[in-house]
Amino acid sequence: MLGDCFPLLLLTKKAQLAVKFSKALSKPVTHVKISKADIVAMYKEAGLPEPVAELVVTMEDLTSQGVEERMNDVVEKVTGQKPKSFDDMIGENLGVW
Repeated sequence: MLGDCFPLLLLTKKAQLAVKFSKALSKPVTHVKISKADIVAMYKEAGLPEPVAELVVTMEDLTSQGVEERMNDVVEKVTGQKPKSFDDMIGENLGVW
């Protein structure tokens, strides 16, 4: 779980993720775009200092622009298992959603 203090997924293309969740759960899931200022305020309300909140929002914004879209073998080296696709992760955790 991401926890209550991190209401946003730190993943790219959030609207596309909503489509994936909708398909897996067989019910509508929509992505609601929230302004950067409102997200910073949410993080501050959850207890993050403003500079940290702003940093997290900046990282989320950059990630949504695709700067983290790259492949490597780190997950397999560290865990001994191949990484899972997001679709597989959703399917394996349907009871959580």
